[in-house]
Amino acid sequence: KATLNKLLHTTSNPSVLRSAVHNLEKGSSNLEAVSILVRRLQTTQDENLRLTIAESLGKLDPANKEAVYTLIDLLRNGQGVLISNNAVSSLKRILQKEL
Repeated sequence: KATLNKLLHTTSNPSVLRSAVHNLEKGSSNLEAVSILVRRLQTTQDENLRLTIAESLGKLDPANKEAVYTLIDLLRNGQGVLISNNAVSSLKRILQKEL
């Protein structure tokens, strides 16, 4: 798990990030992974990576408030159509898991 979290923190390749998230989905608590993704989303300018992170936040730890608030902020701040669409899809996924 530590290696996957390190990948989330360092990779600039969206495919590698997606693969790491996919593997982390199978585990238990992903609090650290969500925090890493939120920080990456706030600091990266790479549009492909931002799209992947917005999509990934809905897959990890659906009860994580930090992920939910970050996705809502993406919608509020007009991050572009593709990122907004991924944020909406992630929020839907989270709500479906909660219901």
